Amino acid sequence: MVVRSADGKRLGTVAAAGKNYLHLRTGLISKRVYWVKYPDIREIRGGEIILRGGRELLLEPPADEQSDGPLTHTKPIYAANGLA
Repeated sequence: MVVRSADGKRLGTVAAAGKNYLHLRTGLISKRVYWVKYPDIREIRGGEIILRGGRELLLEPPADEQSDGPLTHTKPIYAANGLA
């Protein structure tokens, strides 16, 4: 699933979903991972996630990525956070 900024720029794709954050993968080669807080998601439209802002919402994950709890398939997480 593609993730876009509020102005429509492609930021990356969903890698996984945690308890409090959406895990986003960017780049074609480097595949860096960022986290996005669920409240920073404005909407899901046409199979794409639209954020409330831009790159400033992308957070570096902590060294211990397990701090976001077990990663889950994305669909139940969206529903649990009122995004489905």
